[in-house]
Amino acid sequence: MSSLETPVRNLALKRNKSMHDGMLIEEAIELSVEGEASESWIPPESDEAKISTPANDAVCLSCELDAEGNCLYPGKMGKCRHSLYSQPLDASKIEDIMKLEDGQNEEAGLIWRALILPQDFDKNFAKTGKLKMLGKNHYDAENHCVKPRRGMLAVTQVHFFSSLTRVDGGGKNPRWVFSGVLNGWPGLICLELLKIEHKGSFPSWTQHWDTADGGRPTYPGGDMTEVRAKLRAPSWSAYGWSRESPGHYFWYEGQATVPRLTFGTDILKTFEKERVISGNSACRCVKVHNIAHRYSVGNNEGFKDRHSYHTFSLLEWDHKKYCTVVELGALNGISGYNGKSNWLEDKDDASNPMNNCLPIEMVAPWKLNLSELRCTDVAAKSLDEHLSFMKRHTGKNNRFLDVQQTFSHAVRLSFNSREHIAQYLINYIRRERTYSEIQNNCQTFTSDFSAFLAGKKDVQPYHPAQRIKYRNKAYYFLYDGSMYPET
Repeated sequence: MSSLETPVRNLALKRNKSMHDGMLIEEAIELSVEGEASESWIPPESDEAKISTPANDAVCLSCELDAEGNCLYPGKMGKCRHSLYSQPLDASKIEDIMKLEDGQNEEAGLIWRALILPQDFDKNFAKTGKLKMLGKNHYDAENHCVKPRRGMLAVTQVHFFSSLTRVDGGGKNPRWVFSGVLNGWPGLICLELLKIEHKGSFPSWTQHWDTADGGRPTYPGGDMTEVRAKLRAPSWSAYGWSRESPGHYFWYEGQATVPRLTFGTDILKTFEKERVISGNSACRCVKVHNIAHRYSVGNNEGFKDRHSYHTFSLLEWDHKKYCTVVELGALNGISGYNGKSNWLEDKDDASNPMNNCLPIEMVAPWKLNLSELRCTDVAAKSLDEHLSFMKRHTGKNNRFLDVQQTFSHAVRLSFNSREHIAQYLINYIRRERTYSEIQNNCQTFTSDFSAFLAGKKDVQPYHPAQRIKYRNKAYYFLYDGSMYPET
């Protein structure tokens, strides 16, 4: 979403559950109330250091369980919500996962923060209904554990510290790395511990342990109101969901006989292989349309909601079998929310087709300060059909409000095949990784993209506030993003 994008801090106590570009507002409110800048979420767990923790939300129907109900392969499917603790990888395997590629900065990896709970955090819950360091809405009273895939990545101290491995620092202080499945997120499996902090009587954070100090990490003692760990993913995580396929960009082929979701540079390889095997020429993009809309938030619409618009581009192809929605949003905004894309008829179904084919690497909490590109093949074969779809889902208790077609033009780009489009998008996201309310968001991307395809220089973001600092970056699509310095 963009143009006066709704900042999380202003959402506190405003509404319960609604989606803005994949952001679960219920979770955003939690972080806002806690006073934390909401760059990401954080996770949950169980009370014994066993193989896996309960998944609660009845989504793991396809998981293979043992006689005691533990998942045999936690984190091996995108829909699996089981955590894995106390079975850390050995140092050699961790070094292989964390190793740097040429030109990469060791400190570039994505940062996550986990809430570390005392082992007796729920000791008095049955009597008093109170928990230590954890809100009731994050607790599964039936299974006596933290709910999976929560916003604060909550984990008990035993689970956390029993999942650490000491890795040689190569002449520097040793590193300590968490490995497993953190809070039921399959995408959070190998994270270097950088710091442990705590809060007590005063609201400011006090450092307890730092990797630069050396020594074994421990849990702080005393009367504390919160303990958190600062964790860092491998350096390649800043540029993609896997080392082998860089680029925070996915293409969901929802109209294929078997729906498929591919991410990063693997999109190019998949499309090329498919074309070669079929012997057919690649389909070509012939028209581009820009559409703006507000999100429906029920009866709780405020001033900001009435002025916040999401925009996207709709591509028409020469085969006229389907169209493709191309949009920019916050990183993991869809994959971190069960594939609940607004472009699916059955998005609220736990077994919606996108959720069924999410790669495990993509299933992680969203990051509000980073971007991803999303391509979704939709059933509509034309602009009119897609507008009809949006009309069916328009209303204050539905998905969309105030749908507007803002731009339409023939694609004048000479190299306009599906493979070409995929390459352009990879180039763009490798250069434009950040996400911000004012400068880099869905509206600025849509303007860049449609201007590039149509060969127009006067395409502007939808909302006047977005035009103030807008500078067209259509040239980002042309050049190999991997050949520019990583920032």
